[in-house]
Formats: sequence, C-alpha cells, structure tokens
Amino acid sequence: MPADGPVCHGDAGRRCTDPANWRNGVTAQQLLTALFNAGIAISIGATVLSLGMSYTVGQLVAPLHRVVLVIAMVVLNAAVIPASPVS
Repeated sequence: MPADGPVCHGDAGRRCTDPANWRNGVTAQQLLTALFNAGIAISIGATVLSLGMSYTVGQLVAPLHRVVLVIAMVVLNAAVIPASPVS
C-alpha cells in the first residue's frame, strides 16, 4: 500500500476512500510462491535433522581425528578456493 493510502482500481493512483475499491493484499501467485518456498525450506530442514539424528556423537566426531586432513581442508576452504578465478 502506498504511503498516502490505498490505490483504487482504475483511478490512476489516486487515493481511495471506499474500502471496497482498495487494491491490497496478496495475489495467488505470491501466496503459492511463499508456500512453495516454505515447503522447500521445511523439507530440507527435516532431511538435515533426520540425517543428523541418525548418527551418534562419536560417529560425528570420528573424522576430526584425522588432523592433517582437517587442517588441509580448512586451508583449502579459507585460502585456495576464494583466491581461485571466477570463470
């Protein structure tokens, strides 16, 4: 809604005093897009949670015992990949 009030249908942007002529709210496309995006976010979140809860803490921490590999991956992600040219 514009700062000076609602816009009337067919009145070229003039202020409207009749609530029946107000053009505000959400279109069907905006509503469906928002529902679709929320559904995707919920699906991804549920998948991440289900995968994370299927492992024990020991299973999650076990790969960190490879210290050399962990340090190499941190250096790769922090220095090498950001410095690579974008094609």
